[in-house]
Amino acid sequence: MCYIKHHGLEGKAGKLDMRAMGYYINPQKGSKEQFLKEKGLPILGPEWPHDPKYGLVCLMNNGMFTAAGVCFSPREMEAFSYKDGRPKQWFLVKKQDLVNVKAIRMDEFRDD
Repeated sequence: MCYIKHHGLEGKAGKLDMRAMGYYINPQKGSKEQFLKEKGLPILGPEWPHDPKYGLVCLMNNGMFTAAGVCFSPREMEAFSYKDGRPKQWFLVKKQDLVNVKAIRMDEFRDD
């Protein structure tokens, strides 16, 4: 069982912009790496569009910790693809696996 933590930032109008920082996989039991080993399909690099049954996940090493970000849109994929020197691994994870853990709704994924 895992959940995806969603971070938001306050927008210009003072409302919470829930899409500003993205979704991150944080397993309740085990590690992000174990979840991706069990549920993910490793790929060489990000690509959009990809099979619509899958969500794109970027596992990155931040030095002190790793983060597994869910790319819910092409724009989010571009943000995670930024070459900033951090080691990154890419995975496809069935969207239904992400939904089944009540972490993200199917309508959160976008093509714009």
